[in-house]
Amino acid sequence: MVVASHTQECLNQPPSEKATTLQLPVIDLSCADRSATSRLIVEACEKYGFFKVVNHGVPFDAITRLEEESLRFFSRTGPEKQRVGAPNPFGYGFKNIGFNGDLGEVEYLMMDGSGGSSSPDDETLECIPPDHRPDNLRSAARAYVEVVRGVACEILDLITLTEELLGAPSLGGMIRAEGNDSVLRINFYPANGGGSADVRPAASRAGGGDDVGLGFGEHTDPQVLTVLTSNDVGGLQVWVRQEAGDGDGDGDGGGSGRGWWTAVPPDPTALWVNVGDLLQAITNGRFESVRHRVVLTTSSKPRMSVAFFGAPPLDTLISSPNQLHHQPVYRPFTWSEYKTATYSRKLGDSRLHLFRRCE
Repeated sequence: MVVASHTQECLNQPPSEKATTLQLPVIDLSCADRSATSRLIVEACEKYGFFKVVNHGVPFDAITRLEEESLRFFSRTGPEKQRVGAPNPFGYGFKNIGFNGDLGEVEYLMMDGSGGSSSPDDETLECIPPDHRPDNLRSAARAYVEVVRGVACEILDLITLTEELLGAPSLGGMIRAEGNDSVLRINFYPANGGGSADVRPAASRAGGGDDVGLGFGEHTDPQVLTVLTSNDVGGLQVWVRQEAGDGDGDGDGGGSGRGWWTAVPPDPTALWVNVGDLLQAITNGRFESVRHRVVLTTSSKPRMSVAFFGAPPLDTLISSPNQLHHQPVYRPFTWSEYKTATYSRKLGDSRLHLFRRCE
């Protein structure tokens, strides 16, 4: 198990009230007992919506190659990076997150993560002069996607081994499907807490707390599952409800109720997995889509992270298997419907409640 430190800034509880130490679950994918591994994954998804994966089978050189090529890209001048085009949906972004005014101290590159033989971002990159194209980065990203998508599918397949889901459609099949809408996002956060005052948390702007800036504001991921890797610089925090897994949350990834932000210790050799909104809906609220954020640190080294967001084809109908409920919490909806709702709202807004069945 990994013991994660805590921050003193706690939502819905006094800042002076000290949070308790928490052990985040660790899943070893090399374990021969797949039933036992399945149970551990389900428990982690129910209790935290977040866990660490070791012995995952992703070659370390695939991770380091992608990190090196990403650093090479982000070290270019602003005009050179902007030649890639704005992230609509694939391209380069700086500070602006989404289309509704959210800001963060982050540069990022959105790339296709579907694993297809041809990529939707090819056309964008072909418009760039050859000496400015990040071709090596694109090659490294495709190689990484090929292996990390397999890990995401394996985890989802292990979830379907549970007694309640036996006989249900393969969850991993949604991400394997031709035309899946998976995305790769490479994030670059400045060193030495180089944040501007307008994107810092209120406590930091006032001089309170240890956080020096907000790299990426709190949110849940709308897709099925996220698989994250990062370098050795911290900053990722997840929201943990008091007595996690007691069912006292709002049930829609809203982060309400008493709890605290828990810092996730960096480990470049591991993968971190979090439940997305679609998986919460598919499990009828049994799994919880975890709220998370990135705060800037005083490290002299920038933070780099790579997130694979596993998503099904746009026309996939999202609903929970009959064996998971007596009464479904959410109405059936397509990923296209949910994606539209997501990107029409602010980053931190709760969304699943829009798809609850009427009482």
